[in-house]
Amino acid sequence: KTATPGKKVEENTNAEQPKPDLSPISASTNSIPPASDVYQTTAADLLKGYRENSLAIEERIGSKSLEINGRISNIAKNRDNVMQIKLSTEPVDLFLSVTLAMRDSEKDKVLNVKTGETITVICKSVERSFGGPDANDCVFK
Repeated sequence: KTATPGKKVEENTNAEQPKPDLSPISASTNSIPPASDVYQTTAADLLKGYRENSLAIEERIGSKSLEINGRISNIAKNRDNVMQIKLSTEPVDLFLSVTLAMRDSEKDKVLNVKTGETITVICKSVERSFGGPDANDCVFK
């Protein structure tokens, strides 16, 4: 449309609006997905599920994000310089633990938590590793 001096140009309100990112956790924001798209668990239950049958727990989780609640046992960076939080479980397992790879945007929050605190995070995915389940792309809830 062309504008006539002194007249306002009307915008087309029927134009299709951009669709929001509906992936489990948006890469550009820390938006939390709807509850129906989240598998809720504790660190102890997740570890138990992987110990008993990793294929079954992965099938139950599917492509959902995970909400994991647990007590911090360690805070460090891995060899790839990714911030990681390890969650302790009861009973204590000396060989397996739940490891959370935190998103870089969570740095200020990671710097302010302490070993022994209980936290809840939302993670985009989880996979089996040598040391137990590793949750990836995590943000604080």
